[in-house]
Amino acid sequence: MKISVVVVPAVAALVLAGLAAGPSAAAVDQAGRITIPGSLVSSSRDQLIIRTDDHGHRMTFEVAPGASVPDGLRRGVHVNITYHPLGSTGQAVDEVQLIEQGGGKYRLTQDMRLIFTPEARDWQGVLTETKAILQGLV
Repeated sequence: MKISVVVVPAVAALVLAGLAAGPSAAAVDQAGRITIPGSLVSSSRDQLIIRTDDHGHRMTFEVAPGASVPDGLRRGVHVNITYHPLGSTGQAVDEVQLIEQGGGKYRLTQDMRLIFTPEARDWQGVLTETKAILQGLV
């Protein structure tokens, strides 16, 4: 299980309030684009396949014309995929962001989100660990 926390002390209370509602791996922006983290399974010039962080599902994406995709993507790299639906049967990538790999328990993404893997396996334990991390930031 991975938890994303925005690293801005002023919003720490809002983050904790959001965590109380339950974990969410995908985010939707005002334009209806969806962002989801995962590990790259394969990539080609016109298609990407990831395994999502939340449930381990494989998702296939068409690479949209003009999509922002970094060079040198390789199997296993951790990415954030921002995409939009293509009708009821597919999705097209708008942007791929590499998630910076850090040493140890924590990783910081390019958009300044702190990602960690909690040691606890129960929801209350995850909340306790998250609270301790956030308190250390302020």
